[in-house]
Amino acid sequence: MFDSLAGPSRNPNVKMLREYLQCEWNAKKTNCEPRVLSKIIRGASPRVPQQSNYSDCGVYLLQYVESFFEDPIGDFQIPMKGLQNWFPEELVLNKRRYIHELIMSLHRRYQEERGETRIMDIKYDSTPREPPMRIQTRPEESMNSSNRDDESSNSSMSADTNNDPLAALQRPPLENFLLDRSEDDGSLKTCSEGVESENNMMEPTEMSVDQPEHNI
Repeated sequence: MFDSLAGPSRNPNVKMLREYLQCEWNAKKTNCEPRVLSKIIRGASPRVPQQSNYSDCGVYLLQYVESFFEDPIGDFQIPMKGLQNWFPEELVLNKRRYIHELIMSLHRRYQEERGETRIMDIKYDSTPREPPMRIQTRPEESMNSSNRDDESSNSSMSADTNNDPLAALQRPPLENFLLDRSEDDGSLKTCSEGVESENNMMEPTEMSVDQPEHNI
């Protein structure tokens, strides 16, 4: 399996391919003897040229197919060697431009065959639209950054709520009700005061019970 973005194990993908081929064999080779392809087909992920971003998966796949037929692999023994430098990276980087020129060439030829004079022109932008892959940070660094983000977002939300009159619409209904009651008559206590008063009311009182005296 040629994978331009190496990551976790591809065993589930190999299993799905085996199951698909098994279904194809069972459906189309009904006159042949049954075979268990899981015992015949082996899966492997050889080291092949890798992409440096998250958007070139398709062009790398096309280049794998082209290179496979232009320069066929002679030895399929696992591990498969000699594929890490199968093709230069520049070949893949120019693949989109080549596809663009091919599409425009076919379009012009088709329009000329039909006698059309209007030719559509598609501009090709070679500027990369995404930064390269970020380096994976350590878990503690990511946790610290997420905590800082949470603190900054909480502070900004509280500031926006105080200044923006429409922010009250985003509060829960119970919170709006409590705030309205407290602003109207000022008789509503805060949650902490209410809880404290309830705790005082619920405190058990000490009762003195005269114990009978026993003479031994």
